[in-house]
Amino acid sequence: MYCRKIPLTAWLFALVFSAPVQSLELSVLSCLLEPSLDAELGVPVEGVLAKVNADRADKVEQGAILAELDLSVELAMIAMQRARESYASRRLERIQELQSGNLIPAQDVDDIRTEQQLARLELAVQQEQLKLRRVVSPFSGVIVERYADVGDLIQKSQIFRLVKLDPLYVEVVMTLDQFGYLKPGDRYRVHLQHLQTTHEAEVITVDPIIDAGSSTFRVRLSLENPDSRIPAGLSCTLESL
Repeated sequence: MYCRKIPLTAWLFALVFSAPVQSLELSVLSCLLEPSLDAELGVPVEGVLAKVNADRADKVEQGAILAELDLSVELAMIAMQRARESYASRRLERIQELQSGNLIPAQDVDDIRTEQQLARLELAVQQEQLKLRRVVSPFSGVIVERYADVGDLIQKSQIFRLVKLDPLYVEVVMTLDQFGYLKPGDRYRVHLQHLQTTHEAEVITVDPIIDAGSSTFRVRLSLENPDSRIPAGLSCTLESL
């Protein structure tokens, strides 16, 4: 009976790759859920707070007007500039009619056209200045702090703190020996002990720098959180799938 000999290297190769692969035991020093966006909202100008349209724990949509300073002076300036721009446009129309009959010098037409353009630009400036007196939500999220009330004098100070809770970020600190095992796109289980729930999260960033003092590095995962049901601030544990 003929028995073919198998080379030792081929036998070892088959043994290693046929054995079940054991998942890496993660060495996590800290794991915390944090908002994916966290912003302090205010206005870059001074004025009296006239309207507040949101309060703590309110969910707001991107683009919503959350508060505004007193706008009476700005609205009056816009009305005045709009009247000037309209008057300059009417003058330009009349002058152009006269120019067609060679009844007015071209220089006069150019002066009035410039006057109309300047009035239009001044109106645009006033409208932009009006926007500076409104607090507009830069993203959809939840108001977690309101620092001012109607009637308060705002001096370039913050009025709201807004956070985005969908998705949540899982901020993880890991030991140096784990570096290189996790990469963007990998998925892991996140266990929340306080809620007794487990969720899947995806690695989105791995810090390329090691903290020399602690021999650790940071990893960030993204955890979907529809309807903001999971609160930020919870501690967690990370497990392989």
